[in-house]
Amino acid sequence: MWLGTAIVGLLIVGVSGAVTALGDTLFPAQAGDLAARIAEDHGAGAHFLQRLRVFHPFIAVGLGLYVLVVANALSGAQTSPAARRWGGLVMLGVLVQVAAGVVNILLSAPGWLQVVHLLLGTGLWIALITFALVVLGPRRVA
Repeated sequence: MWLGTAIVGLLIVGVSGAVTALGDTLFPAQAGDLAARIAEDHGAGAHFLQRLRVFHPFIAVGLGLYVLVVANALSGAQTSPAARRWGGLVMLGVLVQVAAGVVNILLSAPGWLQVVHLLLGTGLWIALITFALVVLGPRRVA
């Protein structure tokens, strides 16, 4: 159940990220610093896609913490080496992805970094699904 929630949550983060990327592409940030960009996104003439940009980072960080806890709990010392390896990759993927997201925000979402962020997200998705298959797959009896 915990792992299923992490998978569904990652799908939600992906959808919110797609909406954010669309907003970043159609309505590139004009203001210089972060506070001015946030004010611009919530100004009277802001498009709804600009207003939705603020949600993705919060959803992503919250779910990222959840995935870190789940991956850590399910890849403990009593698990198989494969589960520990994939759990570690999932945890590393979350940390790298959140760092890339922070840099993306600070640089006002340049197109090349959006593509890198998407590729990292795809890698995290693959790692999480593989981790789930390893953890939930059939057990071999020696």
